[in-house]
Amino acid sequence: MTKTLSTKKNTLRYITLMILIFLFPYCNNDNVKKTEPSSLSDSIPSSTDSGDSESSLNNKYNLDKLNYMRLLYGRFLDSGTYTVPATTRNDLTQTIDSLNNTGNNLVIYFHGGLIPLKSAYKDPKRTGLDKTFRNAGYFPYYILYGANPYEIWSNRRRGLTKMDEDANFADITTDPPSPLDSAFDHSYTYKSYVYLLIQLNRKFNPKPGFAKNSYKKIEDTLNLLDILEKEVAQSQATKSSFVPTSPDKRQLAALKKELYNDTTFRALARQDALMDPDFISTKGDPDEFVKWLFNIDDLLPDIKKRFDSGRSHGPIMTITEEAICNSPARFLKKIRALARDGWEQQKKDVDTPFTNDSNLYGGIALLDELLRLDNLQKKKGTLKKIYLIGSSTGAIFLCNFLIRSSEAKYRQLHYNVIFSVPSCTFRLFDSALKKAGENIKSLHLFTLSDSTDQHPVGGLLKKVYPGSVLFLVSGVCEEKENPYHDMPLLGLQKFYINNFANNKSLTKPEASAIKAVMDRLKMVNGKSKYVAWSNEDSPNPYLKNCAKGHKEVIRDKDVQQSIHYILTN
Repeated sequence: MTKTLSTKKNTLRYITLMILIFLFPYCNNDNVKKTEPSSLSDSIPSSTDSGDSESSLNNKYNLDKLNYMRLLYGRFLDSGTYTVPATTRNDLTQTIDSLNNTGNNLVIYFHGGLIPLKSAYKDPKRTGLDKTFRNAGYFPYYILYGANPYEIWSNRRRGLTKMDEDANFADITTDPPSPLDSAFDHSYTYKSYVYLLIQLNRKFNPKPGFAKNSYKKIEDTLNLLDILEKEVAQSQATKSSFVPTSPDKRQLAALKKELYNDTTFRALARQDALMDPDFISTKGDPDEFVKWLFNIDDLLPDIKKRFDSGRSHGPIMTITEEAICNSPARFLKKIRALARDGWEQQKKDVDTPFTNDSNLYGGIALLDELLRLDNLQKKKGTLKKIYLIGSSTGAIFLCNFLIRSSEAKYRQLHYNVIFSVPSCTFRLFDSALKKAGENIKSLHLFTLSDSTDQHPVGGLLKKVYPGSVLFLVSGVCEEKENPYHDMPLLGLQKFYINNFANNKSLTKPEASAIKAVMDRLKMVNGKSKYVAWSNEDSPNPYLKNCAKGHKEVIRDKDVQQSIHYILTN
């Protein structure tokens, strides 16, 4: 009997405890945080805004609000999630007041694009970058501009068709794969496209013995991706010659005839064309499946033109880029539109912050506050250093910052600049140099060498495009004034070596911009004491770079040690 009563008491206590735990959050309404909806912050749902608890504020990787600016559409947010708390214009003022009181040097970091906001918020401490800055005696300030893949997809131009709303993009969860990756993944279900890349890679690959070892008749089309992945690995992407021997017109004509008459290619193209609603709606010729899907008449001459002019990215990447840029096929048009729209959206994200309203827009507000800081420090006679560090798309943000700072109002400000795998064009940075070059006290560059610049963009793309983000941007995303699908980007080594600035295919502004940047870096034969190519010796023994991929550069411990050296010397 006693045992039974004890059991009942324990059960009652357990039930009472559960009720209290359940009711406790509602017992003190004064302590419940109420967040008013904001038309700006709520206009685009963020993949990082769901499923986070207030306890995440205690995470060791979280930043103090005085150390970052969170922007959306270039504007300050007046509300935010627990994971990435919002910052206001007043927070920036407090940051500058604190910096003026402490007397620290300042480093401003512009992160790369296509990074979920939560990652951009936590990466500085998670990767050791924040520790690098602080150990060098600098106050770190991070510009978080929300270059989330979900946001880019949400804000794409609405000119794409209903198919784009399919299941590939319906269930976006926290930290989703890029929609661009999803589109690429979808495209490679078209076997004719994979088969075409295999055949073109075999024809254009310059590696000795490649054709002999790989040119085997394909009898089983079920494993085409495996075949392509294996043969692409043999081609070694950019490790192979940038200018392989290009076929003459007769060889191209023979290849074109061979492709049109390839029974396997025709059969696969027929299957893929019949899956495409556009083929049915336009009543495509049932005997011209290959011609309808792939504009080979343009594809082959353009590949040859790039090889002949030194504008190729290695065989397989050049072939893939030209297939994407030339094809009338709907699934490749989709990739082309996504890549270019996504890229334009990212560039807009890093340009809008400089809209003329310092109360709303972060970029122009930062310039105004730095000007105030400069004036305060001059009165005290304690001018401090300001370093600007731009990684990938953040380099475009940095260039826009420099261009805007060239206005008479801000001309008294001076900066030191460090780039990490910059995706800005030579022409954009040259414009910044012309306008604000006198305000740049030092310039350093950390990026990938051609020999290691082969980290895939992601997803299934790694099977058929083993090049880096920068090659994709150069070959596909940069649409305007890019007839060779080889836009000169500041972070690509190929434009610094082999006397490329004198390449006859360059426009005068492009050639002039490359020469101006090389002069500023004091570069000779692709070498400079201000530049560290990955896995290559620098003339400056204190600069090292052992990164093997795009995102790894700013995270590389040797790069971070080199940045520490630059900051302290």
